[in-house]
Amino acid sequence: ISLVTEVTAFEKEEIDKKGNQDAEGVYIWGLFLEGAAWDKKMSKLVDAPPKKLSWQIPCMFVSAKKNVREERNGIGYHCPCYTIPARTGLNYVFTATIKSEEPEWYWTLRGVALLCSKD
Repeated sequence: ISLVTEVTAFEKEEIDKKGNQDAEGVYIWGLFLEGAAWDKKMSKLVDAPPKKLSWQIPCMFVSAKKNVREERNGIGYHCPCYTIPARTGLNYVFTATIKSEEPEWYWTLRGVALLCSKD
């Protein structure tokens, strides 16, 4: 079983209004990107503006699929998600695939991660 993630264009309020019509999966919100920013118009990962340490992303849809083999063809970044900024194995939650035009090593060298809390 593999997790399949997709950063949507929706904010929490829009999801609350329309309801969860997807039978299998959940919408999560309140995640912050550290080391990068999210471009809502292009729906992709971009460099963070100067002096901006964290960036809130829109709702993310997470589902589980059986026997999904993900191809590493440079379409996305496999971004680790942690509960707090202290990035240890104890704080690790899951890995999300985030759409990006840059190669994965580009974001890895910048230390990009998702955080559940900035504190």
